Amino acid sequence: MSRKFVTDEKDSFKRARSDEQKGERREEILEAAQALLLESETERELSLNDLARRVGMAKSNLYRYFESREAILLELLRREWTGWLVDFEETLRCHERVPLVNDAARHAFLDKLAAMLAKSFAARPFLGRLSAILPTVLEHNVEAQTVFDFKRDAVEFFRRVAALLYETAPLLPPRRYEELLHLSLTALVGAWSFGHPSPEVRAVLHRPELASMRRDFERDFTRHVSLLARALLAESDC
Repeated sequence: MSRKFVTDEKDSFKRARSDEQKGERREEILEAAQALLLESETERELSLNDLARRVGMAKSNLYRYFESREAILLELLRREWTGWLVDFEETLRCHERVPLVNDAARHAFLDKLAAMLAKSFAARPFLGRLSAILPTVLEHNVEAQTVFDFKRDAVEFFRRVAALLYETAPLLPPRRYEELLHLSLTALVGAWSFGHPSPEVRAVLHRPELASMRRDFERDFTRHVSLLARALLAESDC
């Protein structure tokens, strides 16, 4: 029985020869990986053995499509950011334009922008989970070219978002908005991790003497980005 399964599996794998078939197989792997992650508590629980079983191929064949588990996670994160941008563009289009004629109005907009960013990330927990482990997990065990491609796409992504923000409210020059986005990513990594602790940590934090250690992602991230944005505005005004 097992021998027949392996034979069928190899035959099925060999049929994925065209670019279209290979693209479809990559999609199957990514969809299966995301499904497994959503069923688990942490990304560490995703194994290539489980993934291979889910898609019905030998583990060795996974390497024909992705060099490592981390490369799969990087691609999933890239897609999450793309989906986030679609949603955030709609949020900005619906934003009511108000005259930014004085410091109070400018600060109010930046505070609202920080809150919008926090809410948009909170609405996409899978993006938050993957972003939180980007520097410590996803960018390890991958080839230099894979990291370069991801970083290059990230640069273009931030430039696009910065241009959208400048079009919405030209408070900061595009390069300053871009800097704000890079700084916001570092804030996202930290605020998401502390705002979504493990079950063991959550249980401990219920103790009254540790009340000050309980963190709320949206509140903390909004505070971080608001302060960063105001600082960049002050520098731009100098």
